[in-house]
Amino acid sequence: MRNRRSFLSGCVYFITSRTEEGLPFVPLRFMNILLWSALARAIRLYPVQLIAVTMEANHIHMIIRVIDPKAASQFVGYFKSESAHHLNRLLGRQGRTVWAERFDNPILLDYQKALDIFSYVTLNPVKDGLVDSIAEYPGVSSYPYLRDGVSEVSVKLIPKGSVGPLKDPSQPFKEDDGLVEFYGSDQFISATVKLEPESLRAAFPELDRMNDAQLRQVLLSRLESDEIAFRDQRGSSVTIGPHRLTRGSILAPHTPPNNGRKMICLSNFAELRKEFISQFRVVCRQCKEVYERWKLGYANIPFPPGMFAPPFPRLANMIPAMLV
Repeated sequence: MRNRRSFLSGCVYFITSRTEEGLPFVPLRFMNILLWSALARAIRLYPVQLIAVTMEANHIHMIIRVIDPKAASQFVGYFKSESAHHLNRLLGRQGRTVWAERFDNPILLDYQKALDIFSYVTLNPVKDGLVDSIAEYPGVSSYPYLRDGVSEVSVKLIPKGSVGPLKDPSQPFKEDDGLVEFYGSDQFISATVKLEPESLRAAFPELDRMNDAQLRQVLLSRLESDEIAFRDQRGSSVTIGPHRLTRGSILAPHTPPNNGRKMICLSNFAELRKEFISQFRVVCRQCKEVYERWKLGYANIPFPPGMFAPPFPRLANMIPAMLV
């Protein structure tokens, strides 16, 4: 049984979504342009505070702070839809499902866990043995902007109709230079994606004593030490490296592993987890009770805040048929 979807205003969430199959999002420059475009459009329509993001060939990790609970879910859905449209057009196909239907969104309950997940998201390519250092990673990553103290990513907004099929999807790197020149041209509108790691301070009072520069240094120091730890764990194992990553095929087969149980919250403190899960179960029971009342026709009863209501039940069968 899957967990009920929930977003709470002002809280921080760890978002993960995977493709159904394959390794389609090869980390080439033109693919990065399309993915940043999809992120920019999603945030413009459904605002969230984007704290960190890393995109690998078959999954995306993000940390967001929620402004409006409904918009948070729509943000993820719109990004998946927009990026899927781009990929399908690159492959000259229509209507193919790219992303798995569901996405994971556990809430982060304490700042220590938030720092853990920030490191996990940012260093995921290093952990997965793709590159020796995150500075080498050629795909979509918020790391270079954090390192350079840049809070806005300049992007181009690429309409779906401007994306055409690749000549050879098995060797997309051969078209990278030409597509980068095309997508980077003045015919496309420029926009920005704002990166807001400092919004962690608003979510966790323990971090509020720091200014933005101090928090940035804490994050960079954590990344540096964790990257060294990943390197030590890897030992003599060789990473794939940026060159081989960019020589991948969009059509490469890959079956993702069967993921384990989905978490509704993450914390370094057991008591915090237990308390949140207990409260969450109470709210879930309230959701069920409200829906049962809806089925009796009490449409004015609101659904609990932060929870996502199912479609309103049809009530026609409650009205006795008038037989003549």
